[in-house]
Amino acid sequence: FQKKRVTYYLRWIALYHAYCQQNALTGHLSDSVTSFASYLAKDHEDWQVLQAKEAVRLFIYFTEKAQKTDSENSGVEAQQGWADIYKDARAYDDNGRV
Repeated sequence: FQKKRVTYYLRWIALYHAYCQQNALTGHLSDSVTSFASYLAKDHEDWQVLQAKEAVRLFIYFTEKAQKTDSENSGVEAQQGWADIYKDARAYDDNGRV
């Protein structure tokens, strides 16, 4: 996984989140991803749509995994885990550099 992709992946995830909120998508996750990809396909290249789908897929996977881990860990351990994720994410500037 290339570090330079992180900036783009974060952008796709932010767009996905905004799209879901604007369209009140609360159904099954796969349906929301499909709808988002169709929306993007109108104005983006195929490779961009694929990249966006991959970014959202990874986001959903790790979010679900983190939530499961949070429920298994004590509150303190979960808080530390999220603090580490936040710190790592903040290490990237707008150009995807550390």
